[in-house]
Amino acid sequence: MAEQRSHWEAYHSRWARLRPPLRPTAEVVSALRAELQRRVVTARPRGEPMPTCLLLGVTPELARVHTPLLAVDRNPRMIEALWPGDDAGRHAVCADWTTLEASIGPIGCAVGDGSLNVMAYPHPQTRVLERLRALIPAHGCVITRCFVRDIHTATDHERETVARVVETAEHSASFHGFKWRLAMAICGERGPSLPVVQLREELRKHFPDRDALARRTGWDPGDIQTIDAYANSTEIYSFPSRAEFVQVARATGWRPHLLEVPGYELAERCPLLVLS
Repeated sequence: MAEQRSHWEAYHSRWARLRPPLRPTAEVVSALRAELQRRVVTARPRGEPMPTCLLLGVTPELARVHTPLLAVDRNPRMIEALWPGDDAGRHAVCADWTTLEASIGPIGCAVGDGSLNVMAYPHPQTRVLERLRALIPAHGCVITRCFVRDIHTATDHERETVARVVETAEHSASFHGFKWRLAMAICGERGPSLPVVQLREELRKHFPDRDALARRTGWDPGDIQTIDAYANSTEIYSFPSRAEFVQVARATGWRPHLLEVPGYELAERCPLLVLS
Protein backbone atom coordinates (compact mmCIF):
# COMPACT_ATOMS: atom_id res chain seq x y z
CA MET A 1 0.00 0.00 0.00
CA ALA A 2 1.34 3.43 -0.96
CA GLU A 3 2.20 5.79 1.87
CA GLN A 4 -0.45 8.39 2.64
CA ARG A 5 0.62 12.01 2.63
CA SER A 6 -0.62 15.51 1.94
CA HIS A 7 -0.68 16.33 -1.77
CA TRP A 8 0.46 19.85 -0.87
CA GLU A 9 3.96 18.42 -0.44
CA ALA A 10 4.33 18.27 -4.22
CA TYR A 11 1.34 20.21 -5.59
CA HIS A 12 3.51 23.19 -6.48
CA SER A 13 5.07 21.12 -9.30
CA ARG A 14 1.69 21.14 -11.07
CA TRP A 15 0.87 24.77 -10.35
CA ALA A 16 1.86 26.06 -13.79
CA ARG A 17 -0.82 23.84 -15.38
CA LEU A 18 -3.65 25.22 -13.28
CA ARG A 19 -6.05 27.68 -14.88
CA PRO A 20 -9.28 29.40 -13.82
CA PRO A 21 -11.45 28.49 -12.08
CA LEU A 22 -8.71 26.92 -9.94
CA ARG A 23 -6.70 30.15 -10.02
CA PRO A 24 -8.09 33.70 -9.76
CA THR A 25 -8.46 35.84 -12.87
CA ALA A 26 -7.34 39.46 -13.15
CA GLU A 27 -11.00 40.46 -12.73
CA VAL A 28 -11.25 38.53 -9.46
CA VAL A 29 -8.07 40.16 -8.13
CA SER A 30 -9.35 43.59 -9.17
CA ALA A 31 -12.70 43.04 -7.45
CA LEU A 32 -11.00 41.81 -4.30
CA ARG A 33 -8.65 44.80 -4.26
CA ALA A 34 -11.58 47.18 -4.72
CA GLU A 35 -13.40 45.63 -1.75
CA LEU A 36 -10.28 46.01 0.38
CA GLN A 37 -9.98 49.63 -0.67
CA ARG A 38 -13.58 50.38 0.25
CA ARG A 39 -13.83 48.36 3.45
CA VAL A 40 -10.34 48.68 4.88
CA VAL A 41 -8.16 51.37 3.32
CA THR A 42 -10.67 54.24 3.20
CA ALA A 43 -12.63 53.07 6.26
CA ARG A 44 -9.73 52.77 8.71
CA PRO A 45 -9.92 55.14 11.71
CA ARG A 46 -8.21 58.48 11.17
CA GLY A 47 -4.61 58.49 12.23
CA GLU A 48 -4.17 54.73 12.20
CA PRO A 49 -1.41 53.27 9.99
CA MET A 50 -2.30 51.05 7.05
CA PRO A 51 -3.32 47.69 8.54
CA THR A 52 -1.53 44.46 7.65
CA CYS A 53 -3.53 42.12 5.44
CA LEU A 54 -3.31 38.40 6.16
CA LEU A 55 -3.15 36.20 3.05
CA LEU A 56 -4.43 32.67 3.69
CA GLY A 57 -2.00 30.69 1.57
CA VAL A 58 0.59 31.87 -0.94
CA THR A 59 -1.53 32.42 -4.05
CA PRO A 60 0.90 34.38 -6.29
CA GLU A 61 -1.89 36.47 -7.85
CA LEU A 62 -2.74 37.89 -4.41
CA ALA A 63 0.82 38.59 -3.25
CA ARG A 64 0.51 42.28 -4.15
CA VAL A 65 -3.19 42.85 -3.46
CA HIS A 66 -2.39 44.97 -0.40
CA THR A 67 0.58 46.50 1.41
CA PRO A 68 1.63 45.54 4.03
CA LEU A 69 0.80 41.84 3.62
CA LEU A 70 1.58 38.70 5.63
CA ALA A 71 1.10 35.34 3.87
CA VAL A 72 0.56 32.24 6.01
CA ASP A 73 0.77 28.67 4.73
CA ARG A 74 1.29 25.45 6.68
CA ASN A 75 3.40 23.83 3.99
CA PRO A 76 6.99 25.13 3.67
CA ARG A 77 7.36 23.63 0.19
CA MET A 78 4.44 25.67 -1.11
CA ILE A 79 6.02 28.82 0.32
CA GLU A 80 9.40 27.98 -1.18
CA ALA A 81 7.99 27.22 -4.63
CA LEU A 82 5.20 29.79 -5.07
CA TRP A 83 5.89 32.79 -2.87
CA PRO A 84 7.42 35.63 -4.96
CA GLY A 85 9.75 36.54 -2.10
CA ASP A 86 9.78 38.76 0.95
CA ASP A 87 10.37 42.50 0.68
CA ALA A 88 9.65 45.62 2.70
CA GLY A 89 5.90 45.33 2.14
CA ARG A 90 5.25 41.61 2.33
CA HIS A 91 6.56 38.42 3.86
CA ALA A 92 5.47 34.81 4.35
CA VAL A 93 5.53 32.53 7.39
CA CYS A 94 4.79 28.85 7.92
CA ALA A 95 1.88 28.36 10.32
CA ASP A 96 -1.51 26.67 10.67
CA TRP A 97 -4.56 28.87 10.12
CA THR A 98 -6.48 27.09 12.88
CA THR A 99 -3.95 28.05 15.56
CA LEU A 100 -3.09 31.62 14.60
CA GLU A 101 -2.28 33.73 17.66
CA ALA A 102 -1.85 37.45 18.26
CA SER A 103 1.93 36.90 18.30
CA ILE A 104 1.93 36.92 14.48
CA GLY A 105 1.36 40.67 14.74
CA PRO A 106 -1.56 43.07 14.33
CA ILE A 107 -3.88 42.11 11.46
CA GLY A 108 -6.49 44.42 9.96
CA CYS A 109 -8.06 42.14 7.35
CA ALA A 110 -7.61 38.82 5.58
CA VAL A 111 -7.90 37.55 2.00
CA GLY A 112 -7.67 34.20 0.29
CA ASP A 113 -8.52 32.18 -2.79
CA GLY A 114 -10.45 28.99 -2.15
CA SER A 115 -8.90 28.96 1.32
CA LEU A 116 -12.04 27.74 3.08
CA ASN A 117 -12.56 24.98 0.51
CA VAL A 118 -9.28 23.18 1.21
CA MET A 119 -10.62 21.83 4.51
CA ALA A 120 -13.65 19.93 5.76
CA TYR A 121 -17.02 21.55 6.46
CA PRO A 122 -17.97 22.79 9.00
CA HIS A 123 -14.81 21.97 10.96
CA PRO A 124 -12.05 23.16 10.79
CA GLN A 125 -13.64 26.02 8.82
CA THR A 126 -15.27 27.27 12.00
CA ARG A 127 -11.93 27.24 13.82
CA VAL A 128 -10.26 29.31 11.10
CA LEU A 129 -13.09 31.85 11.08
CA GLU A 130 -13.04 32.02 14.88
CA ARG A 131 -9.31 32.74 14.87
CA LEU A 132 -9.75 35.47 12.25
CA ARG A 133 -12.62 36.95 14.27
CA ALA A 134 -10.32 37.13 17.31
CA LEU A 135 -7.43 38.72 15.39
CA ILE A 136 -9.22 41.22 13.14
CA PRO A 137 -10.67 44.43 14.63
CA ALA A 138 -14.35 45.29 14.39
CA HIS A 139 -13.80 47.57 11.38
CA GLY A 140 -11.84 44.91 9.49
CA CYS A 141 -13.02 42.19 7.11
CA VAL A 142 -12.27 38.88 5.42
CA ILE A 143 -12.57 38.49 1.64
CA THR A 144 -11.98 35.12 0.04
CA ARG A 145 -13.11 33.55 -3.21
CA CYS A 146 -15.07 30.41 -2.47
CA PHE A 147 -16.28 27.49 -4.56
CA VAL A 148 -19.96 26.70 -4.03
CA ARG A 149 -21.76 23.68 -5.38
CA ASP A 150 -25.03 25.45 -6.19
CA ILE A 151 -25.41 27.59 -9.29
CA HIS A 152 -26.48 31.18 -8.64
CA THR A 153 -30.20 31.55 -9.53
CA ALA A 154 -30.22 28.00 -10.94
CA THR A 155 -33.44 26.28 -11.85
CA ASP A 156 -34.03 22.70 -10.73
CA HIS A 157 -33.12 21.20 -14.10
CA GLU A 158 -29.71 22.93 -13.94
CA ARG A 159 -28.69 21.26 -10.67
CA GLU A 160 -25.99 18.78 -11.56
CA THR A 161 -25.71 15.15 -10.56
CA VAL A 162 -22.57 13.04 -10.93
CA ALA A 163 -24.22 11.19 -13.83
CA ARG A 164 -25.04 14.44 -15.63
CA VAL A 165 -21.52 15.82 -15.18
CA VAL A 166 -20.02 12.60 -16.57
CA GLU A 167 -22.42 12.57 -19.52
CA THR A 168 -21.66 16.21 -20.39
CA ALA A 169 -17.92 16.28 -19.71
CA GLU A 170 -17.22 17.97 -23.04
CA HIS A 171 -19.40 20.92 -21.99
CA SER A 172 -16.57 22.02 -19.70
CA ALA A 173 -14.08 24.32 -21.39
CA SER A 174 -11.20 22.81 -19.41
CA PHE A 175 -10.38 19.77 -17.32
CA HIS A 176 -10.06 22.09 -14.32
CA GLY A 177 -13.64 23.28 -14.71
CA PHE A 178 -14.82 19.71 -15.17
CA LYS A 179 -12.95 18.58 -12.05
CA TRP A 180 -14.72 21.20 -9.96
CA ARG A 181 -18.09 20.33 -11.52
CA LEU A 182 -17.52 16.68 -10.63
CA ALA A 183 -16.41 17.50 -7.09
CA MET A 184 -19.42 19.73 -6.54
CA ALA A 185 -21.80 17.08 -7.86
CA ILE A 186 -20.30 14.46 -5.54
CA CYS A 187 -20.74 16.80 -2.59
CA GLY A 188 -24.30 17.53 -3.66
CA GLU A 189 -25.07 13.82 -3.39
CA ARG A 190 -22.91 12.78 -0.42
CA GLY A 191 -22.39 15.88 1.73
CA PRO A 192 -20.18 19.00 1.66
CA SER A 193 -16.83 17.35 2.53
CA LEU A 194 -14.84 15.27 0.05
CA PRO A 195 -11.55 13.39 0.56
CA VAL A 196 -9.60 14.26 -2.57
CA VAL A 197 -8.65 10.61 -3.13
CA GLN A 198 -12.35 9.95 -3.76
CA LEU A 199 -12.45 12.62 -6.44
CA ARG A 200 -9.58 10.91 -8.26
CA GLU A 201 -11.24 7.50 -7.90
CA GLU A 202 -14.51 8.85 -9.29
CA LEU A 203 -12.66 10.06 -12.37
CA ARG A 204 -10.89 6.70 -12.74
CA LYS A 205 -14.21 4.86 -12.44
CA HIS A 206 -16.02 6.82 -15.12
CA PHE A 207 -13.05 7.50 -17.42
CA PRO A 208 -10.59 4.59 -17.24
CA ASP A 209 -9.16 5.59 -20.65
CA ARG A 210 -7.76 9.08 -20.21
CA ASP A 211 -6.56 9.30 -23.80
CA ALA A 212 -10.13 8.70 -24.96
CA LEU A 213 -11.32 11.41 -22.58
CA ALA A 214 -8.76 13.84 -24.02
CA ARG A 215 -9.88 13.07 -27.58
CA ARG A 216 -13.55 13.43 -26.65
CA THR A 217 -13.12 16.76 -24.91
CA GLY A 218 -10.08 18.36 -26.52
CA TRP A 219 -8.44 18.83 -23.12
CA ASP A 220 -4.68 18.73 -22.77
CA PRO A 221 -3.71 15.24 -21.50
CA GLY A 222 -1.20 16.90 -19.18
CA ASP A 223 -4.02 18.80 -17.50
CA ILE A 224 -5.94 15.57 -16.95
CA GLN A 225 -2.86 14.03 -15.31
CA THR A 226 -2.90 16.72 -12.61
CA ILE A 227 -5.63 14.68 -10.88
CA ASP A 228 -2.89 12.24 -9.85
CA ALA A 229 -1.67 14.78 -7.31
CA TYR A 230 -4.51 13.47 -5.14
CA ALA A 231 -3.30 9.85 -5.15
CA ASN A 232 -2.92 8.68 -1.52
CA SER A 233 -3.50 12.21 -0.23
CA THR A 234 -4.86 12.68 3.28
CA GLU A 235 -6.43 16.04 2.44
CA ILE A 236 -10.15 16.79 2.55
CA TYR A 237 -11.80 19.52 0.49
CA SER A 238 -15.33 20.82 0.82
CA PHE A 239 -17.84 22.39 -1.53
CA PRO A 240 -20.62 23.84 0.62
CA SER A 241 -23.68 25.56 -0.80
CA ARG A 242 -24.08 29.31 -0.54
CA ALA A 243 -26.45 28.79 2.38
CA GLU A 244 -23.93 26.56 4.18
CA PHE A 245 -21.15 29.13 3.78
CA VAL A 246 -23.44 31.82 5.14
CA GLN A 247 -24.40 29.57 8.05
CA VAL A 248 -20.84 28.83 9.15
CA ALA A 249 -19.89 32.50 8.81
CA ARG A 250 -22.78 33.69 10.97
CA ALA A 251 -22.11 30.95 13.54
CA THR A 252 -18.62 32.39 14.05
CA GLY A 253 -19.74 35.99 14.47
CA TRP A 254 -19.36 37.34 10.94
CA ARG A 255 -21.84 39.15 8.72
CA PRO A 256 -21.49 37.47 5.31
CA HIS A 257 -22.10 38.88 1.84
CA LEU A 258 -21.54 37.08 -1.48
CA LEU A 259 -20.19 39.15 -4.36
CA GLU A 260 -20.41 37.75 -7.89
CA VAL A 261 -17.46 38.30 -10.25
CA PRO A 262 -18.33 37.08 -13.78
CA GLY A 263 -16.14 36.48 -16.79
CA TYR A 264 -14.59 33.00 -16.58
CA GLU A 265 -15.50 29.32 -16.49
CA LEU A 266 -17.72 28.46 -13.47
CA ALA A 267 -17.65 32.07 -12.29
CA GLU A 268 -21.29 31.64 -11.24
CA ARG A 269 -20.06 29.12 -8.64
CA CYS A 270 -17.02 31.10 -7.46
CA PRO A 271 -18.27 34.21 -5.64
CA LEU A 272 -16.25 36.35 -3.27
CA LEU A 273 -17.30 35.69 0.32
CA VAL A 274 -17.08 39.04 2.11
CA LEU A 275 -17.20 38.87 5.91
CA SER A 276 -17.52 41.98 8.05
